[in-house]
Amino acid sequence: MAGGFNRGVYVGTALVDMYSKCGSLEDAVKVFDEMPVRSVATWNSMITGLGVHGCGREAITLFKEMEEENVRADEVTLVGVMCACAREGMVDEGFKVFRDMRERYGIEPGIAHCNCLIEILNGEEIEIVRCLVEELDGRDRRTLAMCCREYGDLKVEEIVRSCERESHSFGCSLVQSEAECFQWEVG
Repeated sequence: MAGGFNRGVYVGTALVDMYSKCGSLEDAVKVFDEMPVRSVATWNSMITGLGVHGCGREAITLFKEMEEENVRADEVTLVGVMCACAREGMVDEGFKVFRDMRERYGIEPGIAHCNCLIEILNGEEIEIVRCLVEELDGRDRRTLAMCCREYGDLKVEEIVRSCERESHSFGCSLVQSEAECFQWEVG
């Protein structure tokens, strides 16, 4: 890339994304570092590129840098961070991002976030998964249970359900959630 090439945020972001997808992470980082202005899409492209190429710790570091620069994370940012955590086996970090989504970032966990969390939890011992799932609130547990069913992860789904067996409201709200999802008539 010729030095002095003045590129806007859109062109710079496209280059970061292209270099990352082509496997030229070094060039992606160089373009990213040279950009005087970065959008959330720019950060997302770099974080995702790092995660895809097995640089999960660097992706987390960049995510923290993004927060320090007061760039607001979006749904795509958190998927990229969680995928990086899943690839690197960074259970605590990935779980913390999921747990903080609604309260800290104002983002409802979606299917992509839950699938990343399932991937993060999948290789862990049952008791570790149980301890982590117990930290989630009811809405996140229901979302995770439904994603587990969709994703076909019966191990994590059973743990989620067993954590809530004492709560009668969980079963009722899960049926209600599934009814809404599949547009069943309830009542």
